[in-house]
Amino acid sequence: IGGSLSSLFNDYMPNVKQERLKIFLSELKIQVKNLEEKSLNIDKIQTPEYAYIFEKCFRGVSENYQTERLDAYRAILINSLIESAPSDDKADLFISYVNNLSIIHIRVLSLFNNFPQYCRKNNLEINNIIQNEFTIIYPKLNFKVDFDIFCSTCEQLFLQGLTTHGSNIKKLIRTECLNDREKALTKLGIEFVDFITL
Repeated sequence: IGGSLSSLFNDYMPNVKQERLKIFLSELKIQVKNLEEKSLNIDKIQTPEYAYIFEKCFRGVSENYQTERLDAYRAILINSLIESAPSDDKADLFISYVNNLSIIHIRVLSLFNNFPQYCRKNNLEINNIIQNEFTIIYPKLNFKVDFDIFCSTCEQLFLQGLTTHGSNIKKLIRTECLNDREKALTKLGIEFVDFITL
């Protein structure tokens, strides 16, 4: 076992991190090139503020493998170059959220941000979601955690000021907040999701 662990730590782990960083930078470069019409402020790349954001995101990429989190870091680096980007302090807060929220939190925010798109992505009929009991439909949403954990995650996002509803999912469905992100997410929640989404 000692030899296997030693091999894991010395050979596999550094190679996996290096490969992940290489792929991340390659995809980032392609996306920046594809978004040139989005009027990116490329001069900002030379600033100490952007270097700080880049370093924090790069560290996050080296420490995480989850697609949602890597996509969020990529979006942060690109969206930081837009004229309407959040202030540096708010960007720092949002990077902290990405680092500290679980993937379940990020998925819930994605669900609340664009419920119809989330349903299409998971091949669900939107009308069935609204008309049926949410707990019956929940397993099809691919969260891969118990419904109680999902509700707890919703409550945590509410307490952080990112969503308008806590664990009262039934009320959320009855009021059809999921069809309107401005009813499901707070202003801060919308800003955060927009910053971590391309």
